[in-house]
Amino acid sequence: MAIDSTSKEYNFQRSIKKLFLAFSTTSSTAVFFEEQDNVPKDSSGDDYSKWLVVILGKRDRGTVNEQMVNLSLFTNNDTEADELIKFSDDVVALFYDSETGVIPIDLYNTDPDTWVIVGGIIPYMQPMSEIYHSKDNTKYRICDILCKWGGK
Repeated sequence: MAIDSTSKEYNFQRSIKKLFLAFSTTSSTAVFFEEQDNVPKDSSGDDYSKWLVVILGKRDRGTVNEQMVNLSLFTNNDTEADELIKFSDDVVALFYDSETGVIPIDLYNTDPDTWVIVGGIIPYMQPMSEIYHSKDNTKYRICDILCKWGGK
């Protein structure tokens, strides 16, 4: 028996990537889907001033699928972390609106590249970490999102 499109990890992964790539475009933020060992550089060789790392975490399949999405937000040369705090608010706005509440994420069936919406993912923001300081003047914080959606 095949896995239903609502429970395919590939569909979840690509749906999350679509969300964050759209965020990258609208916010002029570099987004990476793997850890970065150093401050990443743009195509001109200059350090990014802010960037986001998105890593898919623990997954649990069932009638209610669950997947953790780990977000690491970074700013560079941000002395008082003002930019990191603003950046954090921009990321929170992807998942929550003060008038409508939680904003669902579209779940797409992306196989074979049809991109048809097959459901909605409810993001549950976990408490955001404090602000950390690294030795290279980078500030960062961690935010985990527990995503839940119906599966078959």
